[in-house]
Amino acid sequence: MGRLRERVGRGQGELQSALLIAVPEVDPLIRSLGVLPDGNGLPPHVSVLYPFLAPPTLGPSVDEALARVVGNHRAFDFALTGLGTFPGVVWLAPEPERPFLDLGDSVIAEWPDLSRYGGAYPTEVAHLTVARGRIRRSWRATVAAAVPIRARATEVLLMVERSSGTWSVLRRFALSGVRGGDAPQGG
Repeated sequence: MGRLRERVGRGQGELQSALLIAVPEVDPLIRSLGVLPDGNGLPPHVSVLYPFLAPPTLGPSVDEALARVVGNHRAFDFALTGLGTFPGVVWLAPEPERPFLDLGDSVIAEWPDLSRYGGAYPTEVAHLTVARGRIRRSWRATVAAAVPIRARATEVLLMVERSSGTWSVLRRFALSGVRGGDAPQGG
């Protein structure tokens, strides 16, 4: 998300927010690729919607709406199945992709002024970024040996970027069918 800030209209000093599904199951693969974490607090994830609302507008009414929107979607199993690239980005493909896109579509239906990546790309592809830059030859064999990586989406994280450039969880919203209901939880 770092370099994309300039393309989605983020000004100097402004904070931003994002909705994502964390995928800690991919940590061993990322370590085996020799990719160091950015140290910015973002876990390996598949984005639901980036950018989301400006942090000053977040509050109880947004929490209630997000709890309802996210709670209308069931928790789901998925697998990271292969390596893909965009210019300057190496990523893993989640299958099925549709539940991630449906979640984002539901959020956009609630807040129609929002768009994925600020409308910077004509088509949305659900993905988990593993590295920035060019793909290394050795990665293909390492990924082929590691996939599929199976995971379960149970919650959507609302994360905010602090002025220090680090991200932190502001709230967690449970998908339906997850123990604990669909009420927002502090993060």
